[in-house]
Amino acid sequence: CMLQQTGALWWRRLRGVVMPAKKDSSRRVVTSSDRELVANWAPTGVPAEQWNGVAGFVQQAVLDFLPFANEASIRGLIRTLAAYTSWAHHIAGIELSRPAILDHEQIAFFYATVAEGISFSSRTTMRARLMRMADYLVPEQRRTVRMPSYPKPPARAPYSADEVRQIRAWPMEQPTRYQQDAAGCIVN
Repeated sequence: CMLQQTGALWWRRLRGVVMPAKKDSSRRVVTSSDRELVANWAPTGVPAEQWNGVAGFVQQAVLDFLPFANEASIRGLIRTLAAYTSWAHHIAGIELSRPAILDHEQIAFFYATVAEGISFSSRTTMRARLMRMADYLVPEQRRTVRMPSYPKPPARAPYSADEVRQIRAWPMEQPTRYQQDAAGCIVN
């Protein structure tokens, strides 16, 4: 049995199963500035007509989750939930209810397939944010098994074959013999 402290909660890992411990009674106090931030936030990556359709759902979900979030993550939470909810409701046609939108399988599907243009580490972070939010806001769907991690993108060469050829030819393009020798030392 391995115990690991994460924030205010202790997580217990037993043979690949992750079980959250009892909720900590010390919750963050939601301030009026937090409520104002959530109410006045508008996304930049979601069209206005799509945002208007999901704004109330997103804002209420973030406000309900704020006691369990840290102050630094409010903007990240609302940004992540807004983009995902807009896709889930307007593109995937999922109804605007917490059990439907905050379904672990839908969240995993979105970040595994739809959000492929986002970097590996960002997708992992955003998926974790939404999974944690789903665990608190829809406790009957709380997951007990870790989600598989995304496969890392294959390593790629830092330079193309043409760029390597240009780098190797660069010392000989220098105007003086001394500069050619100095550039050759850098390249070789």
